[in-house]
Amino acid sequence: MPRNEDIQSVARAMDILELAGNSPKGLALWEIEHATGLSKAAAMRIVRTMVHKGAMVKLRSPIKYALSASMRSLRDQQSEWNRKVLVLAIPEVISIARKTSDNVCVAQLTGGDVIGRFRAFAGDTLETRLLYGWRLQPYGTALAYQAYMNETSLAAYRKKHAFDEEDLSFWKSDAFLDRFLEIVRKKGYLAMLKGGTFRVASPVFAETGQVCALLALTRAVGRLGPGDASKRVKLIRQGARRLTEQLCQTSVGRPDRCRSFS
Repeated sequence: MPRNEDIQSVARAMDILELAGNSPKGLALWEIEHATGLSKAAAMRIVRTMVHKGAMVKLRSPIKYALSASMRSLRDQQSEWNRKVLVLAIPEVISIARKTSDNVCVAQLTGGDVIGRFRAFAGDTLETRLLYGWRLQPYGTALAYQAYMNETSLAAYRKKHAFDEEDLSFWKSDAFLDRFLEIVRKKGYLAMLKGGTFRVASPVFAETGQVCALLALTRAVGRLGPGDASKRVKLIRQGARRLTEQLCQTSVGRPDRCRSFS
């Protein structure tokens, strides 16, 4: 289990990266100290570590610290995804949550994990939340991403996410899981009962024909009534189809994946 000081160090590093991302000309050390409340020694220690790891670069004349090219690329990719996908997905997520009173989210594959980016839950009142590090279970809802990975990407994903005890008892083997993923690809969506939870997820395709997001829903099995499962599958599939159609509208020639999905 990570220590509190480790968690605090990560949080402070992320704060500095966010500051640097909003400062194209870089930040002087004193600016980082002032913005974060860190001591000079603590700020320098974190910045030096991030420079060493390639997340930041040290500029000279005057000395400042800025995002590295790789981190700028990641930032720009995320900004583009937010602009093109997230803004379209938020109304869909809210609409489905209001109709089902379930946890509904839109998720993105990034850094080898499927990360929830926006979630809505409609109980007595509508609750919504932008998400930054909420990881979907690799062998639960996130399987809808695995179903569309190429062989190389899938091997890397599974190497990073080894089966835990619950996964092993449920899936038995990679071969059994592969057969399930083939069913997901043929149907175009995931629907499963695991760990007392009913899960539905459907891929959203970009204009390139690649999966760019998942629209997903979870509900406790004990709260499922007659017809509830099929209703939720339909709502998630319709929402994912609408998002795909909107993303493909600007596509020249509309890739095969977009045509087949619409």
